[in-house]
Amino acid sequence: MGAGAVGVMDGKKLEMINSDGQVSAANMGEDKRRTLGITKRMPLTKEESMREFVSDELLRRVLGAELMDNYVSINKVSFKSETSPHRYIHTH
Repeated sequence: MGAGAVGVMDGKKLEMINSDGQVSAANMGEDKRRTLGITKRMPLTKEESMREFVSDELLRRVLGAELMDNYVSINKVSFKSETSPHRYIHTH
């Protein structure tokens, strides 16, 4: 909703393209993706996803810097604990 509101405030025109959704973007040719406005692929890793999130200025406008920074901080801690070899060691 926030991104839509920013688009309205910025005077952007909503363009809808009829797509039957039968083929995923990964299975389309480059020309078909370009026709549908698909110019970037989704992140494949958590690290890549976090880099994209942090660099997204529209999200920063919509969510606010404080919320984004807190989200990133929490997820860094969470990610470290997920990748730690110590998470498999149980002490009794």
